[in-house]
Amino acid sequence: QVPGLETFSGKFGTGHSSQFSGVARYRDAAVLVAGCSISALEIATTLAQAGARVTISYRRQRYVLPKLIAGVPAEHVLFTRAAALEGARGPAAAAAALKAQILQAAGTPEQYGALVADPDVFAAGITQCQGFLPAVAEGRIAVRPWIASVSGRRVRFADGREGDFDSLLFGTGFALSLPWLSPEIARTVGLSAQGLTLFADSFHPDLDGLAFVGLYDLVGPYFPVLELQARYIAGCWGSPELMPAPAEMAEGLAAAPPARPMNVVALDLARRAGVAPQIPRRPYLEQALLFGPLSPVSFRIDGPDPLPCAEEMTLAAARAFGAVHGPGYSPEQ
Repeated sequence: QVPGLETFSGKFGTGHSSQFSGVARYRDAAVLVAGCSISALEIATTLAQAGARVTISYRRQRYVLPKLIAGVPAEHVLFTRAAALEGARGPAAAAAALKAQILQAAGTPEQYGALVADPDVFAAGITQCQGFLPAVAEGRIAVRPWIASVSGRRVRFADGREGDFDSLLFGTGFALSLPWLSPEIARTVGLSAQGLTLFADSFHPDLDGLAFVGLYDLVGPYFPVLELQARYIAGCWGSPELMPAPAEMAEGLAAAPPARPMNVVALDLARRAGVAPQIPRRPYLEQALLFGPLSPVSFRIDGPDPLPCAEEMTLAAARAFGAVHGPGYSPEQ
C-alpha cells in the first residue's frame, strides 16, 4: 500500500519481481526496485550491471551474504547441524553465532554504503546476493528507505529525498494461495496469506489422510527439507504406530511461525522420521556431519531406507566443501 502508486506514469510502469523478464528494455532507464530479499537484490544488481540507473528502497536493511563464501555455497557454511545444535541453546546464542559468521563473511551493510541493519540479526533478517553490496559500494546502486508516496514519475522516500523513475519493480514477496483447497479445508487449517496451522507443518487432527509438504517460510535450501518431510509423512502413513495421535496433534497445533533456518526444520523432521544420523556411534564422521553440507544422503545413514554408500558420500561432500580439515577441528569449528 503506497500512497499515489496508481498515479505512477513511468514509461515502463510498475510490476512484481515475478514478472521480470530481463534487462534489455531497461538499459539507460531509471529503475526503482522495492524490497530487500533475494529477488529484489538480484534484479537490482543485474540491472546495474546492464547499464540501468538503479535505486533500491526497502523498509528494513537485512544482512546480505554472498552466495559463495570461500568457494562454498553460503547455505552449507551457515546451515549446518552444529549451527542448529548451537541454536538449541537459545535464541541469544544462535543470534550471536550467526552474526559472527555473517560479519566474518560479509561485514555490515553500512560498511558498503547501504542502510544500517538492526543489531539483532533475527530482527533484521538475512538475504543473499553475490554482487549487491559491491555495486552499492561502487555507486552503481543508490539505497533509500521505504517509499513515502508516488506522484506521476516522482517518488518521495521516507527520508524526504525524491527521484524520477521510468519503472517501479516490487520484489516484496508473495502471499500463500491454495485455490485448489475447498473452503471447508481452508478454514480447518487456518489458511492465510502467511501460512497454515498444522502439526509439524504436515498434519491436521481433523483431516485424516491429508498432509501438506513445503508450505512454510524457510530460510535456506528447500530440497533437503522437502525430502525429509515427504519421508516423515510416508513413514506415518506406512506405519500407523508412527502417526501422531489426534490428541497429540491438537495439542501441538500452532499458528504459522516466522521463517526458520532450514537446518532447524530439517533436524526436527529427521528426528520425527527416525532418520537422524547417530553421531556418537560414528566418531570418524563427527566432523563431516556437524560441519559438512546438510545433504539428503547424510540422512540415509541410520533409520529406515539406509544407503550403503551414505557414509562415504557424506564424508566426500564434507571434504569437497572444506569442512574436514584432518583429525582435529579448526579454530572456528
